[in-house]
Amino acid sequence: MKHTRFALVALACLLLGATALSQGLYFESKKSNGDIEKSYYSPGKFKSVDSDGKGMIILIDKEMIIHLDPENKAYTQMTFADIKKMTDAGHSMLSSMMQKRMESLTPEQRKMAEERMANANQGSKSEVKYEVTSTGDTKTISGYPCTKYVVKRNGEDFETIWATKALGNVEDVHKDMENFSTKLASAMNMQHKPLSWFKEIPGFPIETDQKSNTNTVTRIEKRAISDSEFQVPAGYTMEQPKGLESLSK
Repeated sequence: MKHTRFALVALACLLLGATALSQGLYFESKKSNGDIEKSYYSPGKFKSVDSDGKGMIILIDKEMIIHLDPENKAYTQMTFADIKKMTDAGHSMLSSMMQKRMESLTPEQRKMAEERMANANQGSKSEVKYEVTSTGDTKTISGYPCTKYVVKRNGEDFETIWATKALGNVEDVHKDMENFSTKLASAMNMQHKPLSWFKEIPGFPIETDQKSNTNTVTRIEKRAISDSEFQVPAGYTMEQPKGLESLSK
């Protein structure tokens, strides 16, 4: 889960920072635990590799996410349709478990449980509002002049971002980011688009900090990225993602 979180942040950074999409981008970032993550981007394609060598490839146009396990020379792949299938199955299973549990409750207890469930469902369906504000603070990070932005979620501090405009204009890549967020939100039955606030950050996010989980870009290169970088290496065996195998039977 943490790997996915950092990978999504890295993807947002790439999509918002890429000014020469025909070239592609490569960058390295350091996490708060000291791990170094390497990231690659070409139009519609993204790849991140952790310090342990495990990688994730996102093919936006194909609506597919691939996880690489070099230690076992194995990989798993899931389409956004697969993710939605697992999400729906998880919700159905949870609902069934709650219904069985409620059968053993007294009428009074069942009423209270139903009210709590209704409130929880209402909360999960409520609109999530993000607000991005520039504090005006500036500092240099990894050699780039950065400005500080604070992201609020429903009025509360959610994330701090230091971004630079030194890499140029970013308007032409907002559509790519919007496309990815829309597809992922639909697959996961989310009421809001993940990382949607990134499009309001002017420039390239050099450092992000959410609840003390910091991600700092330490190296950036604009260069062509080979298509082979976004393919499963030769000799890898495909495995069924956990949870999806049972749904396929």
